[in-house]
Amino acid sequence: MAAPGKKGLDYFSFSVDLLNDPKLRRPKMQYGYLAPMVYISLLSLLYRDKGYYIDYSDKDAIIWYVLGDLQGKYCPNPETVAEVITALVACGLFSDDLFQREIISSKRAQRTFYSATVTRKTVDIDGSIWLLTDADMAELSVKHCYYLKTHNQPINPVNQPINEVNQSINSQRKVKKSKEKYSKKESVPGLPPAALTKEKPIKHKHGEYGWVLLTDEQYARLLADFGEEEVQRCITYIDESAQSNGNKNHWKDWNLVVRKCSRNGWGLGYKPKAQKPAPESNVDRWAQIEQMAEAKRDASGGSTMPKAL
Repeated sequence: MAAPGKKGLDYFSFSVDLLNDPKLRRPKMQYGYLAPMVYISLLSLLYRDKGYYIDYSDKDAIIWYVLGDLQGKYCPNPETVAEVITALVACGLFSDDLFQREIISSKRAQRTFYSATVTRKTVDIDGSIWLLTDADMAELSVKHCYYLKTHNQPINPVNQPINEVNQSINSQRKVKKSKEKYSKKESVPGLPPAALTKEKPIKHKHGEYGWVLLTDEQYARLLADFGEEEVQRCITYIDESAQSNGNKNHWKDWNLVVRKCSRNGWGLGYKPKAQKPAPESNVDRWAQIEQMAEAKRDASGGSTMPKAL
């Protein structure tokens, strides 16, 4: 005899914004930390037991279940827990219409359950408390057995293997890599052999020592992103650094290195080595001496000769 099908979920997605939901503001202002803790406790029970709702006809049993999650030094009393549950319904986190029928559920919870059970062959759903419309279900998946049943579409009799852990809502799709139709040595009919090989863009040397190698496209993008002055500063710093240590950093992707230099502020206090001025020639030195002598003659009345004794 086959084992009964699983109803609930093994886990559910916990949004990072769950505790910042605007609907939680009023309950948190009234009951503090109890509001989100009771909310999470109810969601855990909802997904684990029925999968998409809680039968609240036995209120005491549900309240004591929640108290079990909150036990400790500051555990509240049952009356407070009941008030928090009512507040969570009043703020819209759970359906008020279903709550009047002693059912705790929400459209968000049912969307989570629907997405997590797409691969199941059979799923027991009570249409009288189901909040999702045909459009809501079609947006999530048209392959769900409940959707096919309500639209009188045949269900694939071959069961797909179901993992013991339910698939997450946002399941990652595996993308198959396409195989190359022709190898590098083969030729494609109608195309010359040169069309099969893509030429690599030419890299030009930049900097005084020519360490920085960039294509025209890379250089143009750097100018657009950082400006000419900043790009030249980074190229100068990187080029002289590589020259001084023989590129011990093993830089290869010079485009990336220039971007890191600007982004991390490399060498902002660095000044390129100033070139030594060329030595003066004897002719220039002699001209300076003549100018100094002429200036002295003008100051002494036109003669620099000493007076006779």
